[in-house]
Amino acid sequence: MSEHEHQDWLAGVGSVLDIGGDVGALVLYTDERYLDREVEISPLGDESRPVHTAIHERRVGEQVLFAGVYPELPAGMYRIWTDDPLLQDRVRIVGGEVAEVDWRTVRG
Repeated sequence: MSEHEHQDWLAGVGSVLDIGGDVGALVLYTDERYLDREVEISPLGDESRPVHTAIHERRVGEQVLFAGVYPELPAGMYRIWTDDPLLQDRVRIVGGEVAEVDWRTVRG
């Protein structure tokens, strides 16, 4: 997918989310192996309030993405729950912005 297509898709996601003020969102990109799996996140230090979403196939032109969208997250640091130590498991949510985390094939 070209950078332009990616930005168009992300802009489309942002346009359907209710973000602003101290509310942001997260897009988690994954490999196909996560398709239909639920991935939980929670505010760092407060695991009693997890939020989860399923990873879905999404099409951008001819390209296929696998991603989960976490809408309307209060600003702050979050833990993304994974057992894989190679995957990013922390993300900062900023009000009015869409954060992105990429779990596609880890490049080492």
